[in-house]
Amino acid sequence: MRDGLVRIAALPGVVCAVIACEDGLVFDAVGSGEVSPESLAAEVTATTLAIKGMTTPLSSQEVHRFQFATDKYEISALFVGRLLLLAVAQTGTVLRTVQIELAKVATELAQEEAKSWT
Repeated sequence: MRDGLVRIAALPGVVCAVIACEDGLVFDAVGSGEVSPESLAAEVTATTLAIKGMTTPLSSQEVHRFQFATDKYEISALFVGRLLLLAVAQTGTVLRTVQIELAKVATELAQEEAKSWT
């Protein structure tokens, strides 16, 4: 898990990468200290609950990923089962490479989880 976070955090413009469970408990985080992983995970979890409420009129059950921006940061969230994978980048960062690395780490996490069940 940590190796994936290190790879994400090493990308240009990324200040923090976090793995948390769906209730906001942080499992691991790598970053510069600009952003509190615990606060971020708690707030993104609360945001996720609000977004999930919006999926009902869309006849959808699950939220797989979402992204939002502030004046200073771009936050990308990706769900892997019951885990939440987050990357925080400075505004203006090209997010395509961040999204690709998030997807790679998500795949690795899903594979690790599948192995633990066998």
